[in-house]
Amino acid sequence: MNEVDQFEYEIPDDHHLCRYNEIRDSSLRKCWVFQIRHNGRTHTRSFADSVHGSPEAAFIEAKKVRDSYILENNIDIKERFKKSPYPGVHKTFHYIKKKDRKVWYWQVCWKENGKHRTRRFSTVTHGDKDAEEKAIAFKKAVDGVIEDGGSSIFLPPSIPRIKVWRYMDFTKFVYMLEKTGLFFPNVDRLGDPFEGSYSRGNIRIRKFAYSRAKDINKLDELVKIIESVRQYIMVNCWHMNEHESAAMWKLYAKTNEAICIQSTYSKLRKCLPEEVLIGTVKYIDYEKQWIPEANIYYPFVYKRISFNHERELRCIVNLDKRRQSGINVENGVATKGIWLPCSLQRLVECIYIAPNSDDWFVDLVKNVIRKYSLTVEVIKSPLDTKPLK
Repeated sequence: MNEVDQFEYEIPDDHHLCRYNEIRDSSLRKCWVFQIRHNGRTHTRSFADSVHGSPEAAFIEAKKVRDSYILENNIDIKERFKKSPYPGVHKTFHYIKKKDRKVWYWQVCWKENGKHRTRRFSTVTHGDKDAEEKAIAFKKAVDGVIEDGGSSIFLPPSIPRIKVWRYMDFTKFVYMLEKTGLFFPNVDRLGDPFEGSYSRGNIRIRKFAYSRAKDINKLDELVKIIESVRQYIMVNCWHMNEHESAAMWKLYAKTNEAICIQSTYSKLRKCLPEEVLIGTVKYIDYEKQWIPEANIYYPFVYKRISFNHERELRCIVNLDKRRQSGINVENGVATKGIWLPCSLQRLVECIYIAPNSDDWFVDLVKNVIRKYSLTVEVIKSPLDTKPLK
């Protein structure tokens, strides 16, 4: 974590001071904004990091202006303001003099086309908890629209040499040796109907996030493009973990005659062509959270949070791009998958045998890899080892 991130982590928001992003002269900049509603008017000022030299300096200047304003107007900010765990979202109220009552809401602030914007979610309409969740989801959506240009889609693991594992039945392993490569099935063959789709959160948030966008109709076009391109999206999935997983054996090894290939992220990246896009899968609540819409690949690197035990590293090939580049593709692979050549000798560090397998199967695996000139260590998984008495 760098100094800027550390500062933002320690002070995500303060009373009536929020962090947000804005586009200025086609470039992204981060700011602190002071915003408060008083005597029927909304008072707003922003303080950019780039103008003041650092996030800390911008925060100090914003705090001075805020303190001066509330002192002059005799405002009790602690009574009327509550922080949110997400920057740029806070709870406040609007005082209605005629009815002599306070109307509480969770508020989002951001900047669009040079103008300060706010979006409020009433606690009366939605309830306090739901209003806060809607406000946070909306702010994340706005941040994604402003900030996300697509470069963060395929994020590598934080540890390049982290171990990656691929569990499979023996017959598939032998065929992989025969083909001398890795198989990339079509995304529709993975068995998850949510693969390559947007979340319900997108449907709920989209109309608010793009309420003032000029190109709102392009979103419908993007959904259609993704639907048409999914037949060309081929994936190869690995499990990231420093140790083998008993749960993954049960999920992906259908019999006791199964094996697991162990490699590392860095080796996998080096062994596959540059056209292969590799990144960690992100797990979210599809009922509430937002999937960025700035690139067609986003729906293919997000999964429901119930799958987070998979800790998946995903490799993607867009078959349509291969065709456009003049690479020959076998007939029918668009509905099944594609094999990509790969040096298994360079890729594989070790081969693990299913923990409940028989000794003869261990010998068989060793003989088979020897015939295919694959010289790697073969280990029977110790997960079923009997405990000490």
